[in-house]
Amino acid sequence: MIGFNPGIEAQANGGTHMPFEDIALMKQIPNINIIEPSDFYSAYHLIKQLNKIDRPSYIRIPRKSATLRYDNNTKIELGKAIELLKGNDVAIISTGMFMVNQAMKAAQILKDKNINATVIDLHTIKPLDTDMILDVAQRCNSIVICENGRYAAGVGEMISNYLVQKKPVKMRFVSVNDKYGEVGDLDYLANKFNLTYSTIVEKVLDLIG
Repeated sequence: MIGFNPGIEAQANGGTHMPFEDIALMKQIPNINIIEPSDFYSAYHLIKQLNKIDRPSYIRIPRKSATLRYDNNTKIELGKAIELLKGNDVAIISTGMFMVNQAMKAAQILKDKNINATVIDLHTIKPLDTDMILDVAQRCNSIVICENGRYAAGVGEMISNYLVQKKPVKMRFVSVNDKYGEVGDLDYLANKFNLTYSTIVEKVLDLIG
């Protein structure tokens, strides 16, 4: 199953086409794989790997544009998140093209403030890469989780439920709150729902400032 234009990327199609709760719904299916690639190459490799697995899969992916972040030499493995930047002050865990792009912009701003952030591309949502999550929690002790969707039963809640049992750390969340979608371009919607790099920076400063 493929869900095109996740979250605010539906843009002009408006609230009737903005799947803020699709992760929460899809993860209820036993043994399902859920991915949200952050660029063209990761989408290509992950979909090829899904095709070889005899289990249901759900793919969150934009329809009209694609970032080129990786190349064919990058190892991309289903269920294994990718560490884009390594720092010890805070970890920013993001999923999907839009939010990973925002996380990378936020990390650069934070670096200018002498805050070194780890940035994780969590391209596989289910199964969750608990090894990577536990590693950054132990190293950074502060985590901001970013998703283009609703917090409730989404990526943020999944990670916090895991860490509260394994390694409780300070956390903040960049996600859609209890709101309906609406019509608008991407910049307007990102600001409307606080899914911007500036929101990530604010969350980090609140967390460790």
